[in-house]
Amino acid sequence: MADEYVETRVDTGVVLVRTASVAILDEIDAIIFDCDGVLIDVRESYTKAIHASVPYLMQELFDVDFPTTQSLLELIHTFKKSGGFNNEWDIVYSILLHLFNKLPKKLQRKLIATRHQLADKPLSERFLLAKKTFQRQLQPQEHSSLLDLGPAFALARRANSTGISSIEREFKNASDSKEVFEATQQFLAYPGRVGESLLTTIFEEIFCGSILFEKQYGMKPRFYLDSGLITKEKRIVSPKILDDLASLIGQNNFGIATGRPYSLTKHTLGSLLDSFNRKASVFIEDVLEAQRNERVTMGEIDLTKPNPFSLLKSSEGLNPFKRVAYVGDSAEDIIMVKKACELDNRFLSVGVYSTSSFREDLISNFIELETDVILPSIKELAGLIKNYGMMKR
Repeated sequence: MADEYVETRVDTGVVLVRTASVAILDEIDAIIFDCDGVLIDVRESYTKAIHASVPYLMQELFDVDFPTTQSLLELIHTFKKSGGFNNEWDIVYSILLHLFNKLPKKLQRKLIATRHQLADKPLSERFLLAKKTFQRQLQPQEHSSLLDLGPAFALARRANSTGISSIEREFKNASDSKEVFEATQQFLAYPGRVGESLLTTIFEEIFCGSILFEKQYGMKPRFYLDSGLITKEKRIVSPKILDDLASLIGQNNFGIATGRPYSLTKHTLGSLLDSFNRKASVFIEDVLEAQRNERVTMGEIDLTKPNPFSLLKSSEGLNPFKRVAYVGDSAEDIIMVKKACELDNRFLSVGVYSTSSFREDLISNFIELETDVILPSIKELAGLIKNYGMMKR
């Protein structure tokens, strides 16, 4: 399929443009950006928060010294390749479902037997009671079995763009794992909000750190009191990048469609966030509010990526436009663009790969998904639009 692309080598990597998309590059007059991995380098923050949350829970609950190895990073990447895991919480949840399903039968029986007792407790009490129930119960060979990630990779490869639904079906439909699945879900209280779900609360405490967590969620941290991984984030976007793009498409033609909260985006981007058209900027709270409103009339519905809601909503703030490019860093971003094009064919997908630890595999994933443009990062975007525009003239 790579022969369907025009390839150009630049100092930072390879630029690939789908042959069928070359003719429309000069039509780009608006750009919508994903945030994580596109505007902000999250390798040391969100990615590491997944990397930290799973070992934290396994160590605290079961005394399992779960290594934060390259294998765990690769497992996270494998889940993301399915196109259904835009939310980092979902990846932690899926890995924990797998690990709890691998616990020795004696611990699974305890989990099932105490599920209602645990669920009725406040988070801190639930966690302490669970530690007393499960700690120092595993034999050395049982530790080794839990650390074998081979079956977890197989599970991740079977996932699809429906995300955790595709994972949950695996456990719901198996008679020997259904009770463990239900008990795990109840214990973690997932899906669930921060302060209600053990999983989301621990994850956000690790990501935000104690001070920002209290500011963001209006409650004191209960499990993690160190500085947050968000402090390790780096901006990819810069005033120069935006100025170069503005000279080509105009100052008010930048939007954002992200699964990240506004306040945490502002925390890292600072005043740079003001360069984006607020009417064309959609954050996770906007998606969740729309989701709640839709459920009143339509019942259960998921408007998060790869659902095209955030992209379509963002584009409304940019109209009129001829062609809008959406820049993302993962499979769900490209799938979202494809779904948006079924309703409005003026969207073009741009995949960036420079912040991935598995660049070649991500490029192959983008090619397989027929991404219109593949770039190292947004730093090459202005040059691409300018050069292909000059070629047409």
